[in-house]
Amino acid sequence: MLVWGVGTLCAGSSYQAFGYMIKGMGRASMSWTSWWEVVYMLLTVASVSLMAMAINASSAGGVWRKALKAWAILSFVAYALFALIGASLPNRFMVSFEAMVLFIIPGMLAFFAVNISRYLKTRQRSELLLLGAWVGMAATMGAYYAYYLAGVGPALWERGIWFSENDILHVGLIGWMFYLGLAVAPAIGDRKA
Repeated sequence: MLVWGVGTLCAGSSYQAFGYMIKGMGRASMSWTSWWEVVYMLLTVASVSLMAMAINASSAGGVWRKALKAWAILSFVAYALFALIGASLPNRFMVSFEAMVLFIIPGMLAFFAVNISRYLKTRQRSELLLLGAWVGMAATMGAYYAYYLAGVGPALWERGIWFSENDILHVGLIGWMFYLGLAVAPAIGDRKA
């Protein structure tokens, strides 16, 4: 979560706090991205890879343990190459939030599968809490895309209200982080069997 947080600071620096200074100052037109944003996406994918290692320690066993470890390493390396090539070309999709999400979805699905499998076997509260984390993340992402695809943000903007799909994402992630910190973290430990 610390890596995720550092990535969030990078994103906030370029998208919100210092966006003009980083992407527009001294230019005839605004740049569509910055290295701050590329680093944010790299750190977010790195964070999900680290979550895979944490799920390994708390819940995975046997074939899942090897598969998650391999996925964690390979997905980060693949995404890093993909994003860095995209930033160098430049290619907007390759350094977009949507492309990043495509790289992290398989991990989140694997986390869900590991935790539901383990919960069905052990009925441990920690596995149920972890399932809640992945359902919460899916709900947050679902709300983001539903809001985006429905065009709610631009419709509100026409009425003078600025609440975009990114705001939906951030409000959802704030709730998700509170859930992780207050409910999940105290219940998680290394797998005993």
